[in-house]
Amino acid sequence: MREATYLCEELIEEAAGMWEPIDAGWSVRELSEIELGDRRLERRARRVAEELSQKPEAPINQASEDWAATKGAYRLFDNEKVSAEKILSPHRERTLERIRGESVVLVVQDTTYLNYSAHEFVAGLGPIGDSRSDAQGLIMHSALAVTPEGLPLGLLAQQIRARAGTYGAKETRKKKPIEAKESYRWVEALQETQKLTTQKTQVVTICDRESDIYEFFVEAEKLKANFIVRASWDRSLQNEAYSNLWAMVQAQDCSGHTTVEIPNRSVTEVRRLELEVRFTSVTLRAPQRYVRKGIERLPAVTLQAVYLKEITPAPGSDPVEWLLLTNLPVQTLEEALEKAAWYTRRWSIGASSEGRIIQSVRDRPRLKDSSLAAREALRRESKTTEPSDNALCRRARDTPGCNVQ
Repeated sequence: MREATYLCEELIEEAAGMWEPIDAGWSVRELSEIELGDRRLERRARRVAEELSQKPEAPINQASEDWAATKGAYRLFDNEKVSAEKILSPHRERTLERIRGESVVLVVQDTTYLNYSAHEFVAGLGPIGDSRSDAQGLIMHSALAVTPEGLPLGLLAQQIRARAGTYGAKETRKKKPIEAKESYRWVEALQETQKLTTQKTQVVTICDRESDIYEFFVEAEKLKANFIVRASWDRSLQNEAYSNLWAMVQAQDCSGHTTVEIPNRSVTEVRRLELEVRFTSVTLRAPQRYVRKGIERLPAVTLQAVYLKEITPAPGSDPVEWLLLTNLPVQTLEEALEKAAWYTRRWSIGASSEGRIIQSVRDRPRLKDSSLAAREALRRESKTTEPSDNALCRRARDTPGCNVQ
């Protein structure tokens, strides 16, 4: 009955001229291979994608041309034939095509917390804060491919899930195997990236401090996957003149200086920082927790460390400092600066407004990004945000392919 009603409404719209043919724009090419089992649904998906890309931060009713288009978008997301994976799949294929045309691609992993606390009747949510918060929502982890210049190429992987139960005590979380931890999403996205990409393009995964996970480094070595991770932990070193990571890198001679721009809290403003640069090779000692548990100990991992520290911080402010860990070669100042520049791409992507990012993609011929799949992934890194429209994520939450727990 529901399908019959849907088809009837489609025919009425077409007969009344309410469903105008969309231009042969980016959505037609990007979603040309979408398979929803119904040509009307597929055409509607392309039209909705086109409309949302014009106003990526607007809710559906504001992005849609009129009330008929608004109803059509809601019916699309509510249809049982539509899933997040089916929408993402053709976009992913287009993304891989664009990647094959590049010599170097950066894959930025990022987590967005979707806050649905104001929607008290929505089922299937989970806690998204720490033990002090009662916020409810979904956790979305994305891997977005960009060029070294910062041009988005598209999404390679995305997980949307609800956290089961409470956040849990710190000691309880420590006892879990890595595969059972929420942080394993960083490893899973790395594995998915390596599975999809080819060796003809150098692919480098870029992650923030939350991904400073020893198992992530070990898995990257197994997969021969390149990465740049901002360090969070002052890890123990093996066979070094200094016992800990920070002391080791800070003891190195300054190799040079560089200027970088990072976004302020306002996405329209940037800060220019003068940074001194140090780098060295370090061998990390494996965590002791595996020895205590009687599990086979993880191997030591040798990485390159690039340390950047602000020379003249603002009055009353601590200096900005980044310690980057990578398995890419860093033997010269030029190589160190290259890795630092690549890492800053996560700032320019994460903090830029969605409209500016989408527009930059649309303005470059044959390099189009899917707003439907990527619009939330372009939000500020690890940001808790109130979704602009409940229907956008409801279908994703109900889809088994989205790894909802």
